[in-house]
Amino acid sequence: MVPHRPDISDPDLLQQAIDELSSIFYIIKPDGSLYWWNDHLADVTGYSEAELADMKAMEFVPESERELLRDAIEQTLESGQIRIETYLETATGAQYPYELTGKRLSSSERDFIGLVGTGRDISNRHYEKSVQDIQTPIQSATKAGAISTWNWYVPIDRFIADAEFARLFGIDPEKARHGIPLDDVTARIHEDDIEDIREAINTAINNCGSYEEEYRVYAQNDDVRWVMARGEVRCNDDGDPVQFSGALTDITTQKQYEQQLEAQRDDLQLLNQVLRHDIRNELQLVSAYADFLADNLPEEDENHKYAEISELPLPTYSPLTRVVPRGRGFLVQRRALETPYRMGPQSPQRAQSPQALIRPCPDLLSA
Repeated sequence: MVPHRPDISDPDLLQQAIDELSSIFYIIKPDGSLYWWNDHLADVTGYSEAELADMKAMEFVPESERELLRDAIEQTLESGQIRIETYLETATGAQYPYELTGKRLSSSERDFIGLVGTGRDISNRHYEKSVQDIQTPIQSATKAGAISTWNWYVPIDRFIADAEFARLFGIDPEKARHGIPLDDVTARIHEDDIEDIREAINTAINNCGSYEEEYRVYAQNDDVRWVMARGEVRCNDDGDPVQFSGALTDITTQKQYEQQLEAQRDDLQLLNQVLRHDIRNELQLVSAYADFLADNLPEEDENHKYAEISELPLPTYSPLTRVVPRGRGFLVQRRALETPYRMGPQSPQRAQSPQALIRPCPDLLSA
């Protein structure tokens, strides 16, 4: 029994069948404008039906790819059909890898009347090739040290990384291997660092430049890890970013050591401030006591010379620790002062002693 073949001469039925295709379908006139297309072309490119009606084939590819498409069309006129890989550019400027096919349409007189073809998204094919391209450097870097590698395809927003990168960011390794959106990666960056990192990424993308940042990420079990990331943005001939590739290193241990040193330095600075404050207070007490003696002894009194004190600047650091009472005077306790603070005459042996005794004049105290 011969199966019934439906009549698709009905334009509406034919259009419905073409619209159901998962690929782009198009017919191009000899002047390069569109004669017929399916809904998928509008869905992928983002152009309206009215805009598509006024567009030509060359406008669907980046300027850097137009020479390739022009050659392909000319070859189609000669050989009858062609298949190329290029990029399809959308209304927003995004670019997607596509495989385009074309076949010559001729009249009954063999005159060229157009070109019919399809367009198929081959992003997955590019992802697999990207994985293969970075496998060798990833394996070598991993063996050499705790280094992971990433490769972000900017136009199609697919971020590919190895298992070590996925571990540091708490991401499913299988998903990272096949490619995920960049937002899934940045969502694992510490909230105190994310804004700076986004700004650094945008700067590298806009300038087609390099990238180097230290920041915190949430690893598996939401453990916070410090990482150092270095990368480079590659652009096409039009200056549009195409790839953002780089390497990542876990620097958590180094950061913890730096933080410990910083905390110790802060403690030492605080201790120094406390010591300076206490020592200055003690020296001021000694100086005030000497002034008291000088003000209350007559200049002709032979004991006046005992109230003289050496002219000493208040040091920023000193081994002095405290001033304590001793009998009817004060004792300045210290550790191995090079020049002992003293009042009144002392023997050389006394001057080298670990303590300097300051006693007031007996006549004054008994007055």
